Amino acid sequence: MEKRKTKLKNYTGDKYYNGAALWAASAPWNVILSERSDGKSLWFLKQCVIDYFENGHKMAYVRRYEDNIKQKDVTLYFKDPNFVSWLEKGTEFTGIRCNRGELWLQKYDEEECKTVDVELIGYTFALNVQEKYKSLHYDGVYNIIFEEFITNKLYLSNEYIEFNHLISTICRTGKYRALLIGNTIARDCPYLLEMGIDLFKTQPGRIYDNKLKKSDGSTITCIFDYVKPKDKDTFFFGKAEKNIVEGQYDTEEQPHIFFKFKDAEVIYKCVMITKLRQAFKLAVLFYDDQKYLFIWPDKYDNAIATFGDIFSDTPEFEKGYYVKPEKKRHEKIWPLIKKKRVLFSDNLTGTEFLRAIKRYNPFVM
Repeated sequence: MEKRKTKLKNYTGDKYYNGAALWAASAPWNVILSERSDGKSLWFLKQCVIDYFENGHKMAYVRRYEDNIKQKDVTLYFKDPNFVSWLEKGTEFTGIRCNRGELWLQKYDEEECKTVDVELIGYTFALNVQEKYKSLHYDGVYNIIFEEFITNKLYLSNEYIEFNHLISTICRTGKYRALLIGNTIARDCPYLLEMGIDLFKTQPGRIYDNKLKKSDGSTITCIFDYVKPKDKDTFFFGKAEKNIVEGQYDTEEQPHIFFKFKDAEVIYKCVMITKLRQAFKLAVLFYDDQKYLFIWPDKYDNAIATFGDIFSDTPEFEKGYYVKPEKKRHEKIWPLIKKKRVLFSDNLTGTEFLRAIKRYNPFVM
């Protein structure tokens, strides 16, 4: 497709999300993390359309599962009234429709008295079936939008690698712009780990420029836009307000310790470390004639400090730290977990720990 001028302009204010600084960096990897409903998806959708007209770059719309890219659901994604009115004002097109995995710019045909597909602007993909796309060709795709890349449920097995395979299929030239768009619902995300993004250290309101080393010694750039929540009126309240409006992580209510740690007898202690750079301290406590398992967070970088046995599925810790813990962990920890006699320092720690042992559980008998 030839380059052409367009009257389309994207949002440049500060009331809603503005991705101009991130887009200008032209990095191959881009991560955008913020509260829900701040306009980030709309901004990048508009910018991908502008890029199509100005540079001929088609787009890919990626979701985790096939159920997420059903034709009617994808078409609804592009029917955002703000997007449709913006497109109609700046072009002769009236919207974008999904048709059998293809994204088409549409316009109204007065002779046929109906809306028709006019230009192919992109494609849809489901990550869980990425292998089925390998023998196909998607010429011209450059911008890859991966919506809701963060989940508070389980990720696919080796999901980050699967996503890289999908990119290599979509963009065979090796030139691309991946846009990973997510909400602040969880910190335990394999993508963030691979891209050198540590949510324990980063701060909202900043754009981070990470240089990631490749096997040949060169680097690849990942831009991380950690968006600061906007001040706005809302009809949400309670947990919903904190997550949707304030951008706080999605948590479940967990039982907290109800006595002072120093007042209990410590029977056994250990540390659990995961591939996602999570570290949890565990202590079996005896208090008021009852046993409890108390769990609180630790910093990954501090986890090698002596605290007790170390359990890990992480290569840095898999050797040299086991002290014949099998009997201790089976008899002292797992029964307390099964009986739900577990106390947490806070709700976020409890939510993340319970998700972590679904991926890696060294305590199960």
